[in-house]
Amino acid sequence: MGNSMLKPLKTKSEHIITSCKDKVGDSFDKNKKAIKGLNLPFSKKSTNKMAGYITRMEKRKKKEKGN
Repeated sequence: MGNSMLKPLKTKSEHIITSCKDKVGDSFDKNKKAIKGLNLPFSKKSTNKMAGYITRMEKRKKKEKGN
């Protein structure tokens, strides 16, 4: 089993996905830079968790579109 993700981080990540569609994608590093570019006061751990969550969601969307 993986680590659980807190609901506030999920909601913030989903907001970032909707507001910055052109900046995020299925690359962890690209998502991490996009989050840092927003200049929000997130810790390194929070930024990494949100970037990973966004990456998983984008890959899931891409997989659903392919099928």
